[in-house]
Amino acid sequence: MPRTPAWQETGMRHVTGVLVRGTVGALLTTALLSGCGGGGSDDPPESKGSSKDDLIEMHEALDEVGDLIDAAGDGAGDYQGVVNGVREKDPAAVLTDPTIDAALAEQQEREDARDEAITELGEMPGMDDPDVASAYQEFATAAEKMFAFQDGYNASMPEFLRALDVCVKIFDVKVDLGPLMALPGAYQTEWLAQHRKLTKPCEARLDPLADSGNYRIREYVESTHRLIAERNNAMSDIGYTDASMDKALKALKHANESYVARQKKITAFSDELGKISAVDEYQALHAVFEDKLGLVEGDAAPSESPSGSPSSS
Repeated sequence: MPRTPAWQETGMRHVTGVLVRGTVGALLTTALLSGCGGGGSDDPPESKGSSKDDLIEMHEALDEVGDLIDAAGDGAGDYQGVVNGVREKDPAAVLTDPTIDAALAEQQEREDARDEAITELGEMPGMDDPDVASAYQEFATAAEKMFAFQDGYNASMPEFLRALDVCVKIFDVKVDLGPLMALPGAYQTEWLAQHRKLTKPCEARLDPLADSGNYRIREYVESTHRLIAERNNAMSDIGYTDASMDKALKALKHANESYVARQKKITAFSDELGKISAVDEYQALHAVFEDKLGLVEGDAAPSESPSGSPSSS
């Protein structure tokens, strides 16, 4: 029978972080339940272009691919736990702690093994069957998009979390000029100087994320650059009257609120991952083999997935 995504039965592990007034749900791992197998009593006609033995071999290899997807999914949760553990003790250490580098290297080995197995699956003799080839291509295409999103998050996670911690400080502009506050343009000039001072370390943290493999993180970079520009423009374009200052403050408020709304959508990583999951395509490929090999539901029960009991960080 087709594998079932573990998160549909048991929930998904997650980690969270706070961004301004929004919540950042970190990327959730997606897993597929381990092996389905068994054989029917009736032999179906051999598939065009592939022998029954070819299809059996590829069907078994597909289960092995599922195991490797499970391993990479579980590993992603473990890796994210390491990063968050370091961050809780010292937020700045996420960029320097060697345990994070070691955990990421281990996770990327799991990802490489998973990707290599999917590639090898597409090179097996069973691919001579046009139905198998078509279903495989749909699965491989969907999996590539899903894994780019998940793996891209893992690779960018330390820099991303550090950016969240640093960039939130751009809202902490404080201007105290004492008697000089009454001078025309004094407040605006000092505000802009303080704002640029605070945005400089933020922009430095955004630079490494601009090429992230996770497109939502790239959108976060663009959104934050946009916010900084809007805030600068709001204070740069005003005159020296009370009415002008009121207009500037309203523009700042609008920029801030728009940013928070965008970030809430951008950082809903788990929701986005669910939309691009390759689970349906994986199950469809499994179903092709079951149909061609004469397997019917009930021939064999799925074994429990190693990802069946996700933890929370």
